[in-house]
Amino acid sequence: MAENDLGKIWYLKKINLLEPLTKEQMDYLASHCAMQEYKPKEIIYHPKKGQNLIFFLKKGLVRLYRLDPNGKEYTLALLGQGESFGALASFSEKLQESPSESQDEENQNPEFAQALEPTLVCFIPKELFFEMTKESPLLHLRISKMLGLRLIEVSMLVEEMAFKSVIQRVASLLLRLDKKFGKEIKGERVISLSLTHYDLSTMIGATREATTVALDKLKKLEAIEIRRKRIILKNSELLKEIQNGF
Repeated sequence: MAENDLGKIWYLKKINLLEPLTKEQMDYLASHCAMQEYKPKEIIYHPKKGQNLIFFLKKGLVRLYRLDPNGKEYTLALLGQGESFGALASFSEKLQESPSESQDEENQNPEFAQALEPTLVCFIPKELFFEMTKESPLLHLRISKMLGLRLIEVSMLVEEMAFKSVIQRVASLLLRLDKKFGKEIKGERVISLSLTHYDLSTMIGATREATTVALDKLKKLEAIEIRRKRIILKNSELLKEIQNGF
């Protein structure tokens, strides 16, 4: 086995989705995947490019988003190390269709993927990866579970946009980011992500200006503090109360 493949295997073993794979399957995956680095704000794929690939995030931060008819961005998910993305959504449909129903799915997905930090990904053509799911029911089960959870997250966002104020949505977002990316540093809950106010606004369906006003209010209430692009949660209980409209 090539030394480069050994390095890929080391990374791939850290991908949550791939835990059910056998050693032989992991070796096969490593021999067929390629690695690519992306700079902050660089597009990884868009509706006209890269839609037939499965990506595994080795390091960095990736934003999945879509555009509305007016060109406004709506973030669907924020992904960290060990997560997977790309043409996974087509698998459940693929299993149900007959060969005669199969069609070119290029350009059908309106999703964009963008690196927000220096990012390293491994990718493989979806058809090769799909063949592996036929041999591993657990892998397919994990894909279905992951897609289901992401659908729930999007549904929650839509509900919040319809019924909650901007400051409630910001509080809810910060609590979610803390749960997924937050760390305990010197007794404080810290979210250390390269996110601008605009990035945050696309996650809650608000304008950048309204998001900035909400963040300023949370700082005045001493619920949060922002230091050098780090968001410190000073009072998580207060954020929960604001999130719920109390």
